[in-house]
Amino acid sequence: MARIRRRLTDFAQQAGVGPVARVHRQFRSAVAVVALCAIAAVPAGLGIFGMVLSESPQWREILLAYAGLVGLTVAWSYWGPVNGLPTRCWYAVADGGLVAWEPRQDDAPTVTRWSEVPVELAHELPTVSGRADLVRAIQTRRPVLPRRRGLLVGSAVGVLASGLVLWFAAVPLALDVVVGERPGPISDLARMCTGGNSYGRTAAYEGAGSHPVAVYDGYGGYPAHIQGFAPTSETWPSGEEVQLVACLRELAHGEGLGSCPYEGGYTVSVYQGSYRVDVYEARSGNKVDTFTIDGKNDAGDCSPSIFVGENDSDDERSYTTGPSDADYAAAFEPLVTGTVPEQGEP
Repeated sequence: MARIRRRLTDFAQQAGVGPVARVHRQFRSAVAVVALCAIAAVPAGLGIFGMVLSESPQWREILLAYAGLVGLTVAWSYWGPVNGLPTRCWYAVADGGLVAWEPRQDDAPTVTRWSEVPVELAHELPTVSGRADLVRAIQTRRPVLPRRRGLLVGSAVGVLASGLVLWFAAVPLALDVVVGERPGPISDLARMCTGGNSYGRTAAYEGAGSHPVAVYDGYGGYPAHIQGFAPTSETWPSGEEVQLVACLRELAHGEGLGSCPYEGGYTVSVYQGSYRVDVYEARSGNKVDTFTIDGKNDAGDCSPSIFVGENDSDDERSYTTGPSDADYAAAFEPLVTGTVPEQGEP
């Protein structure tokens, strides 16, 4: 644009119409830009609203995608080709006249003194920056400078909107990539038990206890057991407090514990359930410990009724459920209250 402005200024000076006060640049119609952004705002807004309600951080990605769409659309409107022409129309408003460079007609700018500029030109102008001011300049036959207040307000709104998008969406996502993600609700960490990434911005697993642990058994996102957390009035503690993530995985079952008889000669034999517990550091994903733990000894808790399918045998098997809170507490006590050795220590 600077090169074209210099060219228009040179032509204005050579024609003797004085210095150029303002340059107006043609761009594509903004109607399509506004329509596209308005249409895309509906699914983007619904997606962001749903993600916020579900406490998912992915609303930032939707916001960035929408902001990127708006930015690309505006850029295409301002810098993209106009009506298939190799270049666009330019109008330079000088003290003594109007310099027009219209590639539709020829490759050289046309300089017209204000007294010779037809008023009808104001109604034939294409979509240009500051079009209303250019129309007023043609009608009053003198340069019309941009209104500083409107320019400042528009610039301030643009800078503020860009800053908010960067601060609330781009910066957190960049930190997730560089430093590591920050978990939201404690259910977020369940993904580590299914091969998901760790969270680089959780509490550090170091020094003396307490080292809060959340145990996930694969049945739903919230933990089956938590231990070592400070008391809170919330239903669940924050995911950022978790230092250890424990994954409960079912193993081969042990000895028979009893049976539950039912009418019709049906029996459910109860066996001892056994589970492997893999413990990982929430921040790095490194494995800290592995041990086995038995399920509850609830062989005497027979269900009052059972559902029998067409192909079910007379003697079905049942296994004791996951460990009790007391068993969990005893198994995790050394990890929760112990001191983490520094690197290099045995």
